[in-house]
Amino acid sequence: MTKKPLPIILLPLLLLLGGCDSLIVKIYGFKTEYDPITPEQRTETLARFGLEGEPWHELDTAFIGHVIDTFYAQVQGKDSTEQHQLADAVNNHLQMLQAMYFDRAGRLVSYHLNCYAEGFPNMNWNMNDAFCTFPPTSVAPPDTLVSLPALLPHIRDAQGRPLTFDPGRGNDYTVVVFWPGFCGRQSKRLIRTVRDNLVLAPDSLRVEALFVNDDWFSIQMDSIVEAKRRQHEPQP
Repeated sequence: MTKKPLPIILLPLLLLLGGCDSLIVKIYGFKTEYDPITPEQRTETLARFGLEGEPWHELDTAFIGHVIDTFYAQVQGKDSTEQHQLADAVNNHLQMLQAMYFDRAGRLVSYHLNCYAEGFPNMNWNMNDAFCTFPPTSVAPPDTLVSLPALLPHIRDAQGRPLTFDPGRGNDYTVVVFWPGFCGRQSKRLIRTVRDNLVLAPDSLRVEALFVNDDWFSIQMDSIVEAKRRQHEPQP
């Protein structure tokens, strides 16, 4: 008997990746026609998004395949409830706007993403005063699908070099923010929310923040997910 393929649930933000140009997308300030940021535009773009003086970081599209491969590796032998929990975690980690707080061991302990940010015409990242403390109260459920050591090699610096996890650096928290340029003011609002939250960290804590542009990740999402789905689909 042929096994049915395991589910991967993907909910692209307001169907933006499908070319949706509806009124609601425009009200949120998303651009339906957008060219990814070139190296020559990086400094100006960082300043425009409130990141002046921050180093350039970009998410490698290989992260998409890593998330899906990890899902299939972990889901084998799980019951239906656990399968759907893992599928939800995949859906979360493939969203475009995210703020992830990792502890010293590289575990995700506070998680925030667009699917959980209610509000109109702007996403409300500070629901229930989540960001009024450091680290903020997690809105999305933290999971173990993506750890900091697994994520960092998929983040590239301005020279295209992957980052590495170095426990010797002694960070108490590492904060990773995914922001796409085509999400306009919604990216700016997430960045500002996180930067304001960083100020609340006690002086006794060592905190590092990485603001990671994920334009290419978002643009190539659909094609990579479909290719991975075919790769993992059981053969008849």
